[in-house]
Amino acid sequence: MLTLTAQGGRLEFDCGYATLSGPVALDRKGRFKAAGVYYPESGGPVDADAPPVQLAARFDGTVSGSNLHLNFKQSSGAADQAFDMVAGKRQKLIRCL
Repeated sequence: MLTLTAQGGRLEFDCGYATLSGPVALDRKGRFKAAGVYYPESGGPVDADAPPVQLAARFDGTVSGSNLHLNFKQSSGAADQAFDMVAGKRQKLIRCL
């Protein structure tokens, strides 16, 4: 689930979230690129005193009408991920178990 504001955005995953730094601007073809930070999470107990893991992330995508195709790349070397979303359509997130 992606939420955008004039200052940036937040992307919610089943097991983590990411923030997009700065406003997201589309070019004439509906494409965008943004930098941000990914915060992976895992199931089970969490050490409340430990700082969250933060990984640099890159986002690029294309908007066409109410459809968004988003590519997500994180600095840990994990495989790139792609998401297709529709504006206004809420997704059911199943949090880490």
